[in-house]
Amino acid sequence: MNFRYYAIGKTGKLEHGQIEADGESTAKNEVKNRGLYLVSLKETVTQGKQKKGFFFSFGIKQRLPIQLARQLASLL
Repeated sequence: MNFRYYAIGKTGKLEHGQIEADGESTAKNEVKNRGLYLVSLKETVTQGKQKKGFFFSFGIKQRLPIQLARQLASLL
């Protein structure tokens, strides 16, 4: 799997790039091993191999239903 990362380097500047790893935790460790402070890590989707969400496949971010459920739980 390929991951795109944004991290802060030793000089304090924002750096970005791509990394290939078996999973998200492996990618996080690899970025940390490079001496970078990880800000964001996302899996990149190669053309033709898109991730298929079984329920929210029509453009809604997957985190939106989770955030909505948490907010409703807090409200109740």
